[in-house]
Amino acid sequence: MGKKTKTETKKPVPTKLSQKSAKISKKSVKAPKANARKTVKKEDEVPVVGQLPSVDSDLRLKEICDKAVAVEEKESQKEAAEAAVDGSETAAEGADTVQKVKVKRKDALIKKKSSEKSFLSLENPSEDDKKIKLSSYAYKKNRGIVYLNHIPHGFYEGQMRDFFSQFGTVTNLRLGRSKKTGKSRGFAFVEFKYSEVAKVVAETMNNYLMFNRIVKAELLSKDKCSPKIFMGKIDPHKPPALVQRRKAKKIHNAVKADTTETNRLQRVKNNVSRQQKRLAAAGINYKIEVS
Repeated sequence: MGKKTKTETKKPVPTKLSQKSAKISKKSVKAPKANARKTVKKEDEVPVVGQLPSVDSDLRLKEICDKAVAVEEKESQKEAAEAAVDGSETAAEGADTVQKVKVKRKDALIKKKSSEKSFLSLENPSEDDKKIKLSSYAYKKNRGIVYLNHIPHGFYEGQMRDFFSQFGTVTNLRLGRSKKTGKSRGFAFVEFKYSEVAKVVAETMNNYLMFNRIVKAELLSKDKCSPKIFMGKIDPHKPPALVQRRKAKKIHNAVKADTTETNRLQRVKNNVSRQQKRLAAAGINYKIEVS
């Protein structure tokens, strides 16, 4: 009887505990897994909603802004002074182009043009001193380009322009995007009006933590700067590969004329006849049938 009582006491106790523990484990383990999957999907689909760091909220950004603003004011004053000097020089040159030269006769003045000419035409001598229009990037400019890497998801062209315009004038911007899908590839080029401002931004924004990503910033040297950097900007709503696929589908699904199918069959038959002649020349008797 002692053995029976032992078996009776042992059997119900573990069964009850195992059922409770199984129920508890199902509730405790499976619930967070489902929540984790849902959160991952939301993070993949929805861009970053958090507010961008600004000068008011971050002390480091405030220091960058103060340095950049001081540098930009200094450069703008220098540029204005150089423009004023150039304007005075051009006015003086214009006044010296027409000179009055005294001749031996009394009260006789002859107007003589200066022999120096800024432009000499090889085809027509009458087109000398002609003003030539150059492209916008051909003029001497003190631009600075910053290369950015490890850009977080949701930090796109509009947000980048708003963020970097706190430090100085942004003249151009290009975010690397996929030609197939139009999604961000995590790098960008930002051009500032003055290279000194770009240098300050690159030095201070390097290794900056933004939305759990460490942003890398680097100032490009003059030999690497080119207007081709900002060519080929991709519209995220119309990437090139998507446009080509739509065009190909439209051509494929277009209503075909009556002669297209007959012409296609004729081309197939001609190709088959050529292949059969080659096989016959090689000593192979094989007939290819075309439906």
